Amino acid sequence: MAWNIPKSKRWYSHWLMWTVLIMAASAFFGWSKLKSRYARWDSDRKVVKAEQAIAAGDFRHAVLQAKMALNANPMSPAAVRVMAKALEGAGMDSFAATWRSQLDSIQPGDRDNVTAWASDSLKAGDINAAERILAILKPEPNDDAEYHATAAAVATARGDAAAAERHWAQAVRLAPGNDDFRLRLAILRLNSKSAASHDEAVGSLREFRKNPAKGLEALRALLGDAMRYKDFGKALEYLDAVVADPRAIFVDKLARLSALREMRAGEATGYLTELRTQAISNPADLYLLFMWMNQHDLALMVSEWARTLPTDAISEPPVCVAVADAYCRTLEWKRLGDYVDEHSWGETDYLRRAFRARALEKLGEAEESAKEWKDGIAAARSQGGSSDRLEKMVRLAIAWGWTQQAQEVIWSMAAAPSCPRWMLDALWAIAFENRDASQLQTLAGILAKADTKSVVFRNNYAFFSLLSRSGVGNPHRDAERLIQENPHDVAVVRTRGLSLFLQGKIAEAAALTSGLLAEELKEPQTALYHAIFLTAAGEGAKAAEFFDMARDWKMFPEERSLIERARQTSEKTAHEREIATEAKAARDAKAARDAETEKAVEAARLARSRAPHSADAEK
Repeated sequence: MAWNIPKSKRWYSHWLMWTVLIMAASAFFGWSKLKSRYARWDSDRKVVKAEQAIAAGDFRHAVLQAKMALNANPMSPAAVRVMAKALEGAGMDSFAATWRSQLDSIQPGDRDNVTAWASDSLKAGDINAAERILAILKPEPNDDAEYHATAAAVATARGDAAAAERHWAQAVRLAPGNDDFRLRLAILRLNSKSAASHDEAVGSLREFRKNPAKGLEALRALLGDAMRYKDFGKALEYLDAVVADPRAIFVDKLARLSALREMRAGEATGYLTELRTQAISNPADLYLLFMWMNQHDLALMVSEWARTLPTDAISEPPVCVAVADAYCRTLEWKRLGDYVDEHSWGETDYLRRAFRARALEKLGEAEESAKEWKDGIAAARSQGGSSDRLEKMVRLAIAWGWTQQAQEVIWSMAAAPSCPRWMLDALWAIAFENRDASQLQTLAGILAKADTKSVVFRNNYAFFSLLSRSGVGNPHRDAERLIQENPHDVAVVRTRGLSLFLQGKIAEAAALTSGLLAEELKEPQTALYHAIFLTAAGEGAKAAEFFDMARDWKMFPEERSLIERARQTSEKTAHEREIATEAKAARDAKAARDAETEKAVEAARLARSRAPHSADAEK
């Protein structure tokens, strides 16, 4: 049906249509703004709730509120920050570090965030990342105690006692009322070579014994100091004081047991029996006691005790794991097999399968052992938090010398952000020992992706990409960028030199490594590459000296190929030079002959031209 509007009213219909369209557009865009404002308001409201949950110690609820805040406003710095804080409180430091990294991309260089980011990375075991992150704040802020406390912790992890003391001293100067900073500085100075500094630290720690919050930690430090100096009289005093403290835990009692054994005190055996009696009713403590005994060559005693203890005491997790470990250490394979078949280990049944696989292997049932191990890995992956379970499986495999099984599990986890750094380090060590450049290239890529600002990881990735000829990415470009950013880094110079060598720029590669210091060139791997470049450049006599310096370096197969390539290049260059010399000599000889011929022709011509005049003269 068509609308039949008189001409006189058409202007009104047009006006009405445009009015409706304008109102609809205004409503739409107004709604978008309103929706955006509501999202920000809702995000801020949930951030407040997350902060309240953190203050109450309810980190699970805090994480939930932070997630909802981020859903409402993903780019909210406050929401990202509170998520990081909630994860820190929950002890999930590696995940917290990831959120700190995201916050740094939103608010680059925020001092508090960078310091917390470095601290999270350190707690997660990534010292390199913590060090690199702190470098964002260079030059060092001289008015930030938290920065210096984090820098001190990083230096301690690096084993740099001098830097750690400097940073703790600065932190104490900036925050003299902070007992934790003062305690850390005193504990560090216990190792001072200065007797006066050591004695001052001991005095400070004795004062801390009166501090309700720090007294137990001070006692533990004093005990360690007394044991280090074999002052057993003081050690016994501190041992008794530690164990008597109401806040002491079972680990403190194990520390007392360790000290008594080191002192060869007669009461050590009785104290061990006493701890056994105390721990029987507490599975967690009994597990700690048995594991301590296993690690102190007392696994046989654990095995004997297991026969006398009630079945319920040794058949439930985590005690069953320590008992199985004892059977492994005492080589009781049949007994181990029977033990792991008797009971289910509940949520830790994946570990039961691992121990069963070990027993089967030792009993000569290799095929069944491999299947059981595979089933154990599958069981470890079947529930949430599988990375922790797989980590335990890897530790067992490494302890048993099952390198291949350990590698398989780690490779399956390697690319995941949740993969513990120590696993990647273990995989790196295995691949490096096996001189597997391809695996090292893959690992370096994973590490470089996780820490894009790390010079070490980026350089390793470029180097092993070049060495293994992976064909991935553009390692020549990466090597060039690295040398521009770090012209004095020896490892970077090696990588750039290799890049130039592979591109046929031999003279440039040799010149680059020639610019290194004499001490740097004595390092075996650096000496090897310098020798390779010199060989290719035709300086074989000089290269021999550096090949000699590199004799202790265990070469990659690819490096042996580089040496052969360098020699072939040198021979080819020498042959080409020989051919060029011969060709030049031939040209020179021909030129000389041509000159002689031309001279003879010219002489003959002159002779002919003078001949008629001579004849006329005779007439």
